[in-house]
Amino acid sequence: MVDLKLFKNARLSAAAGSIGIAFMAMLGMMFMLTQYLQFVQGYSPLDTGFRMVPLAMGFMVGVPTSATLVSRFNSRTVMTAGMLFVPIAMVSMAFLDVETTFWLTGSLVFLMGLGMANTMAPATDAVMAAVPEAQAVVGSALNDTVRQIGGALGVGIFGSILSSIYASSMVGAVSDLPGDLAAVASNQIGAALHVAGQLEGTAGEALAIASKNAFIDGTSTVYIIGGIVAFVGTVLVWRFMPAYDLAPGTDEVTIDDKGSSGELATATARADQ
Repeated sequence: MVDLKLFKNARLSAAAGSIGIAFMAMLGMMFMLTQYLQFVQGYSPLDTGFRMVPLAMGFMVGVPTSATLVSRFNSRTVMTAGMLFVPIAMVSMAFLDVETTFWLTGSLVFLMGLGMANTMAPATDAVMAAVPEAQAVVGSALNDTVRQIGGALGVGIFGSILSSIYASSMVGAVSDLPGDLAAVASNQIGAALHVAGQLEGTAGEALAIASKNAFIDGTSTVYIIGGIVAFVGTVLVWRFMPAYDLAPGTDEVTIDDKGSSGELATATARADQ
């Protein structure tokens, strides 16, 4: 259904790649952060939802300003800056613990949304500008498909790594439990806290503390891995994303653009200029 020759356009390929990587990071972050807020910090599902609002606020601030920034600089610069916010936010989240205040967590979530906004809007525009008008529907579908694949990979890969680290960290904490309870408690933090609630005295408290620490250890590692992946994506965008819009199937710039030096780039400038 998709003409693979479209990916010969560096602008389309770089923009689609940035969309996939950014959604991989964002959905992986949301998957872990919602569990952190509920199981580690004890918020209800509704309260956890409210605490994800800064992500939307980041989009609200970033999307309207991204067009202005692109016209002032260019797509590559804005997308690179936006992508850079993503690994910064993710690596910073690796230092979250049981006592972290929401002001810090919310600020990092807002930073993630701001970075995503300044990546997604120019990238989506770049994808649509890179396909011929007759294939606009294909460009839109490609944009959405890449988002879904990136998000699924983020939850699947990061979730698997988290589960593996969590299970390894819980080996000692569940060694004295019956086999069935030990298996349940080693599966994921919500199950472990449920088991801890059924135990009496210090045993339940110790299991709850161990599960929270194991979860934090796992998320810290995954956040760092996710930050590295997002940083690699940032470098790839800077390296391969053309600065200016190109006419589909040509190597000529189709828009006037003022660079940071203030000099006007002509509409017939070659892509390698």
